[in-house]
Amino acid sequence: LDGEDSTWSVMVADRSFDLRYFPLRDADEKAVGIIGVANDVTERIRAEVAEREQRILAETLRDTIAAINSTLNFNEVLTLILNNLARVVPHDAANIALIDEHGILHIRESRGYKERGVAELIASLSLPLNHFPTWRKIAETRAPIAISDTRLTPDWVEIPEMSWVRSTAAAPIISQGKIIGLLNLDSATPGFFKSEHAERLQTFSNYAAVAIEKARLFERTQQLAIMDELTGLYHRRQILHLAKSEYERARRYHRTLSVIMIDIDQFKHINDTYGHPVGDRILQA
Repeated sequence: LDGEDSTWSVMVADRSFDLRYFPLRDADEKAVGIIGVANDVTERIRAEVAEREQRILAETLRDTIAAINSTLNFNEVLTLILNNLARVVPHDAANIALIDEHGILHIRESRGYKERGVAELIASLSLPLNHFPTWRKIAETRAPIAISDTRLTPDWVEIPEMSWVRSTAAAPIISQGKIIGLLNLDSATPGFFKSEHAERLQTFSNYAAVAIEKARLFERTQQLAIMDELTGLYHRRQILHLAKSEYERARRYHRTLSVIMIDIDQFKHINDTYGHPVGDRILQA
C-alpha cells in the first residue's frame, strides 16, 4: 500500500506464478487496496530449466569426449570415463563392468567404493550377467534402468557388503550392435535416481562405447605387432628383443641364463598328410 507497483515470483504446490500487484486508489489518489494479477509460468520455467540442463549436458559431454579420446590406452580410457561421469550424473560410486565371451561380467574399473570399504570386493567380482534380474533386463531390452529404492524392488539381489546401496542406475555399453558391458551407478540415498538420470547415463554410455572400442582395437593391434595370433606367443623379433634384455640382465647381476629350443619333427609331413588346420592345432598344443 505504499503506492508502488510490485512483481513477485512464487511457488504454490508444484506450480510457479508471476504475481503483479497494483495499488487500488480512491478519488483522492489514496491507496485503499490492492489488485493482484497472477500468471502461471510453470511450463515456461520448466522449459528454461530443461534447456539450461541440456546445454550444460552438451558442454559437459563435449569436454568429456575430448578427454576420453585424448588417449588410446585401455585402462586410461576406463579411468577417464569414470572421472568425468560425475559431471553428467551425480552419484556416490560407479563402476564399469565388461562382459567376456562366456557372458560373465568383470568389474574393470570403479570409483567411490574405497570409502565404503568394499573396493577389493568390487574389483574381485566376476558374475554371470543372468544372475541379476536388473542386468538381465538391461541385456534383453538394451535400455537403461533406474531403481529409485532397492529395498522396494522385489527382484533386487542384494550383496550383504553392498546393503548401503539404496538407489542405482545402469546403462548398457553397446558397440557394433552388441552389448559389451554395463555402466553402473550407486547411491546411498533412497529415491535418488530417476528416469532422467538413466537417460543421461545412456547418452554418456554411447560415447563411452566408442572410446572403449577404439582403445580395445588399439590394444589388439599393439598385441598383434609383437605376438603370433595363432599361438599367443611372441614372434621372432620380440623374442630376440626379450632375449637381449634377459642376457644383459643376467650379465649385470652375474646370473646364469638358459635357452630352450623346441622343434616339431617332420612338421611338413603333418601338414601334407592331415592338412594345415591340424598343423595349426599341433602348434597351439
